[in-house]
Amino acid sequence: MKAQIRVEFIFGIVVFVVVMYFFFSQINTLFLTVSEDSMRDALKAKAIGALTLLLEDTGVGLADEPYKLSSSKVGMLTDCSLLDKYDLGQYKLTIRDSTSQIIFCGSKSLEPPVVTVSRIIIINGDYGTATMEMY
Repeated sequence: MKAQIRVEFIFGIVVFVVVMYFFFSQINTLFLTVSEDSMRDALKAKAIGALTLLLEDTGVGLADEPYKLSSSKVGMLTDCSLLDKYDLGQYKLTIRDSTSQIIFCGSKSLEPPVVTVSRIIIINGDYGTATMEMY
């Protein structure tokens, strides 16, 4: 009688192992989701910061007034060197007026963007959009 194990004990061990497996798999999933969300938030903060600097700052950026872009400053951005000092990683900046694309900076990626930030602007007296995509 010393070496006998009851069925209830075996059932209890099995239930305990199943519950612990479920618990640890849920924690793992939670940490992966939090990690992806924090990466996405960091990219979004970079995109918003760079776009805000370009569209609102009258000294360093492209604006004469917030969201009203200067044609001469936009013309100087054609080589995209202004954005190199901000360490944006893989990005794509597009500035369009109502009819055509004025500026395209960054990389042409085949993957979908992780973050897209878009703002309405005024350029040459016409409405347009400025879009920053981060990968």
